[in-house]
Amino acid sequence: MKTLSLIIILLFINNILLPCTVFFGADGNNVLAGNNEDGRNPHTKIWFIPAQDGKYGRMYIGYNDGIRQGGMNEMGLFFDTTSAPGYEMAHLDGDKTYRGDLITKAMEESKNVTEVITLFKKYGPFIDRHHPVPTVYGVIIFGDKEGNAVILEGDHFEIKENKYILATNYHKSRNHLGGFPCKRFEITDKMLKAQKEYTVDYFRSILDAVHIEHDRGWNPTVYSSIYDLKKGLVYIYFFHNFSNTVIINLRDELSRGSHEIDIPSLFPETFSYQLYTKSNSGRRNIKNNIFRMLQYSDSKTTLLTLLLAAFVFNLILFMLYLSFKLIRKILKQILKS
Repeated sequence: MKTLSLIIILLFINNILLPCTVFFGADGNNVLAGNNEDGRNPHTKIWFIPAQDGKYGRMYIGYNDGIRQGGMNEMGLFFDTTSAPGYEMAHLDGDKTYRGDLITKAMEESKNVTEVITLFKKYGPFIDRHHPVPTVYGVIIFGDKEGNAVILEGDHFEIKENKYILATNYHKSRNHLGGFPCKRFEITDKMLKAQKEYTVDYFRSILDAVHIEHDRGWNPTVYSSIYDLKKGLVYIYFFHNFSNTVIINLRDELSRGSHEIDIPSLFPETFSYQLYTKSNSGRRNIKNNIFRMLQYSDSKTTLLTLLLAAFVFNLILFMLYLSFKLIRKILKQILKS
């Protein structure tokens, strides 16, 4: 039973691996951003929100639970996020930080990276409010059609100085927290450095080179996207299949009013997606709940959570064992009578 409990704990840990890759490049002519969204939820969406009440029109891309992972507004401002180890910022007064969603505020009100930086320096950083101490989870990257970009890691701002900037699943300003070194980062960095001219085809080749398939507990690349910020176009690839492309024209979609699109409905069915969906659907809710408990915990709380999970699992097994013994005893008595 102890061995089985250990296996369960390892499975819990294994399934919080949510690798993603985001990069932004400008070569003087083209301004592009690329993203591999690696996650456990295969049900992905795009939703469009037209301009209203002084807020810019925008699109978000993410999951059917409403959690947006990236997007672009009508002014050519792009953002995306990656998961990364959390760290506490005890010096912050949580009551004085911005109470809403700073990413949403940026996409509604900012037209370029300069305005995003000003916004985050005034209200930021983007913190998790489920934790008693102000805590930062993940990395945010913003880029605009002029070729400017910034990576936000809590109160640290990494401003793009060369042709490109990229992020995976560690804080470059605090790489001792974990996730470093990262092979996907190394591959992406090498490919971006080697190319003089950035094109959609070349960005697609980078996404293909660092995509993940569902193997050994790693969550697969459920969709990939390339943003052409000057043209307002988004190239969508589904479930690490880079042979089929759907091109989204943001201006055209915003003219149709508020609406949502299921990403799988845009593409032909594939066996690998159907297989993953069937194998993943029955356990996804449990995994997500466990992941959220782990994500919003410090290391001590995480250990206590894992121990509690092991205890509950053992308790359930013990209750099943007692029930089996009781049923067996009752059946014996019935047969004797």
